[in-house]
Amino acid sequence: MNPKIVVIPGGENRIVALQNNQLDATLVQLADWLHLDSQAPGRFHIINTGNLFNISGASFWANGEWLAKNEEVAFAYIAELLKTFRMVHANPKILEPVVAKHLPDIPKHLIAPTIKAYLEIVRAWPQNGGDTSILDDTVKFFTEKGELKPGVNTKQMVEPKILANALSRIGKIPGAR
Repeated sequence: MNPKIVVIPGGENRIVALQNNQLDATLVQLADWLHLDSQAPGRFHIINTGNLFNISGASFWANGEWLAKNEEVAFAYIAELLKTFRMVHANPKILEPVVAKHLPDIPKHLIAPTIKAYLEIVRAWPQNGGDTSILDDTVKFFTEKGELKPGVNTKQMVEPKILANALSRIGKIPGAR
C-alpha cells in the first residue's frame, strides 16, 4: 500500500470529499462527523486512535495572585462545577435545551448524539476534575512540533490544592475521571 497524503484545509471541505469518495480517511471535528453520520448513517466510522489526539487547549486558569487571595472562591467554584458535570453524566438530557439555546446552528436532531459523543468519545466534563495527562500530552505534542520551547514543566503550571479541596468537600466518584 502506498497512501497518498493530501492537505485539505477546512473540516467542511474534508466532509464533502469523504461524501464524494475522494478521501478514504481524514481528520474532522466531532461536530462535523456527527453531521456527516446523520446524513449517511453507518457509512463512516470513527477510528480509535488511542491517545493520539489527547491534546487540549482548554483548562481552568487563574491568576496566581488572585488565587492566593481568593482560594475559598476557587474551592467553591470548582466544587460547584464538578457537581454540574456530575448532573450531566447522570442525566445528559439536561443539556439539550441549553445546547439548543446557545448553539442554534446545531441541527435539533444532532443535539442528543453530540452530547453523548462528548461524554463517550471526548470524555468531556470529568466528574472528578480529570487529571493532568492531557496537559502533559499537549505540552509534549507542541514541543515536538517546535511550537513550544523544551523544558515546560506542567507540574509547575497546576495548582492541585484547589481540586483536592473541592473533592474533599463533595467526594470522589469511584472509577470516574
